[in-house]
Amino acid sequence: MKKNLLLFSRCDLVHLYGRLDKYLSKDFNIIHLAYSKKEEEILKNDYYINNIINFKNETFQIYVKEKLNVELCNIIDSLIIEQTQNRFCLNSAIQSDRTFQYLEYNDCLLLCQIYYKFWNNIIMNYKIDFIIHEPTALYITQIASILCNKYGGKYLAQIHGIGENKYDWFFVEGDIGIPFELNYNLKHLNNIEIERVKAYIEEFRNESTVLFSEYIQKVNTKKNQPLIKFVIILFRIIIRHLITLFRLTKKIEDTVFNHIELHSQKFKPSFYKEFRNKWNAYFRLKFDEFNPTLKYYYYPIHLEPEAVVLYWGDGLYKNQVKLIENIAAQIPPDHYLFVKDHPHAGLYRDFADYTKIKTIPNIKLIDPNIPGKEIIKSAIAVITINGTGGFEGILFNKHVFTFGNSFYNECNRVTYIKNVKELRKNIYAQLNKEFKDDNELFMFINAYLKSLHPGFVNYFLNRSELLKIDDENNAKLIAKNIINSLQLGQ
Repeated sequence: MKKNLLLFSRCDLVHLYGRLDKYLSKDFNIIHLAYSKKEEEILKNDYYINNIINFKNETFQIYVKEKLNVELCNIIDSLIIEQTQNRFCLNSAIQSDRTFQYLEYNDCLLLCQIYYKFWNNIIMNYKIDFIIHEPTALYITQIASILCNKYGGKYLAQIHGIGENKYDWFFVEGDIGIPFELNYNLKHLNNIEIERVKAYIEEFRNESTVLFSEYIQKVNTKKNQPLIKFVIILFRIIIRHLITLFRLTKKIEDTVFNHIELHSQKFKPSFYKEFRNKWNAYFRLKFDEFNPTLKYYYYPIHLEPEAVVLYWGDGLYKNQVKLIENIAAQIPPDHYLFVKDHPHAGLYRDFADYTKIKTIPNIKLIDPNIPGKEIIKSAIAVITINGTGGFEGILFNKHVFTFGNSFYNECNRVTYIKNVKELRKNIYAQLNKEFKDDNELFMFINAYLKSLHPGFVNYFLNRSELLKIDDENNAKLIAKNIINSLQLGQ
């Protein structure tokens, strides 16, 4: 009997999921959920899919009739607490959704009821076994993952992995990104493929390639010529703000129901603020010299807002500047904390964040153009919420301290810090302890490699076109591996 698979198309993902339909429909009953009319029309016109549920239409039908129900809110609260094992309650779930910040509290509660009812109806009526979408970055997806888990299904996201192919991916499950294939492989790995693992580790350590390096090169050209680079960035800022002004002429009729669209408009800073921020960042901000002979820990700054910081970080670490300050206060004397912005970020943070970081005496703010691998090689340990830098630290035999849920938390080189106050004692306990290549590392990496699948899944910001992905063959390859993955353990 075929399982029921729901593909939730929002933004660029519609082009991946639209193509997947014909390759998956023999093995699954496919339910297409389009976020809005835009995605629905793409599925119909480009991929000839007609049976589509429109998320905005369906939730609006509930919205026009729904009244705030405190009893129902308490039911949702209890459900969230139970299914997240006390990581979240309803209020913390609301706080973690950046699109709720412009709304009144009662409006947030009302929307939570609506999305709960929508997903509860969909999952029950269609007997959903699997939902595939992006990681849980908003309440609309967190409540979907929670209800899916309640009824015995799986909410899955495809995550880019550092693998043996140019582009690899793996599945993570739920609102914390559980790597179910990796965990399965760890339990059922009988023989370690030593040569394969050693070759992978050696190649990783010797390469300096940055994830999506082709994309970054297109964005960050002329990196050694600040004025030219700034002019290019200024031109992009002007174009982006002209587009924003055009969109602002399209008035949002109902800012409560259309809170996600409202956030897209309001989230962008004013032209003056963005110009001033970029000017300060490129001409006033002085990075510290990268000196690998110093004794230091390394914290790579996460992009914000992102699922890894919000829901996968249990909603506790949105203020990374304060977290960095707390980390620096807990490392041993004569040790530094090296901090580097995300290579994709382009110094997007407020200039005040960088100046605040630089005022802390034992912090070195490193130029983001320096590859993270170079910093990790000589670091004592990597400290992260749950970023890729932690996995890179494992491959360099470094201690890794995580504050959030990550796919690599099961590795013996990782210490999960539930409360930032616990960091000091854990750091001091690891002093003068070193890891070397051993069977535990080889076993973890082997299980990780076996969980990877070839294919490009980062359909976001037009990346597939920028990177010249063969979308049709890519979808065919991904579909084959989805079929194999979802049969795992059944």
